[in-house]
Amino acid sequence: MDKYLKAGVKALIEEHPPIGEILDRYGIGCVPCTVGTCKLEDVVKFHHLTPHRQARLTYEIEKALCPDRDVPEPAVPEGAAADVPAEIPYSPSPPVRRLVAEHDNIKRLLAAIPAITAEIERTGQLDADLLRGVLDFIRGYADRFHHLKEEDILFDYANKDEEIIKVIYQDHDAARGYVRAAAEAIESGDAQAVCANLRNYRALLTEHIDKEDGVLYPYLDRGLTTSQVGQLFQRFNEAESQVDADVPARYLRFVEELERRYA
Repeated sequence: MDKYLKAGVKALIEEHPPIGEILDRYGIGCVPCTVGTCKLEDVVKFHHLTPHRQARLTYEIEKALCPDRDVPEPAVPEGAAADVPAEIPYSPSPPVRRLVAEHDNIKRLLAAIPAITAEIERTGQLDADLLRGVLDFIRGYADRFHHLKEEDILFDYANKDEEIIKVIYQDHDAARGYVRAAAEAIESGDAQAVCANLRNYRALLTEHIDKEDGVLYPYLDRGLTTSQVGQLFQRFNEAESQVDADVPARYLRFVEELERRYA
């Protein structure tokens, strides 16, 4: 079993599809992940399952991998309820709650992308000013205002050698690549490439945000001391003080305009 725990989860799922079904049943969404290089043992750790649920998950995985092996079934702890939560309850700290709120604003832009690309395909026209505004939001708000707080501050409190942190960096780099390609396509008038790159960006960021809100943030946040939470809050404030005060509000006004236009 140890060799499987050390294996990359995506490769393991591809070789043994029932593992993906088991993880899904425990609320661990590794199947749709586009990277999937995290080790199985780390995936289990990141999700902070209750001890009984973790033992049960490990048992089910081992039975799926080694059906002929006599694997002892974990006993239900005395007095444990049948409907115990899959994970230990978690409430975000104030600085992490701020990052989640920024994700909510980014998701509002992502929600408008299908209507934007549908309009391009229907009319055959590129509204260059609108599209440049979309990319400006992504670069100015999603990347500089939000992602850099993660990369330059939050990740200082993480082990950057852990696979999940590497995956997040890969996502950020891939997202920037889609934005660069979309910008080039706008300038060259390539409507098909604009639509393709916006859709790719939306798909990546949707999965990325789910990964951070549901896995990474709780995992990191639970490991912070009270002192570190205070440091994080102060450093976020200092970083935001370097940005013009109207920047967040300006980008939110742009999102509101998109929502009115494509309501």
